[in-house]
Amino acid sequence: GWPQSPTYSKWASSQDIARAYGSNAENGHDR
Repeated sequence: GWPQSPTYSKWASSQDIARAYGSNAENGHDR
């Protein structure tokens, strides 16, 4: 899952985070 931080709570949804960090997710930085 995504790290639960005050910064992430400001995001509209986890989907937006996935888009922003999509490349990182594919690389396995946060899986």
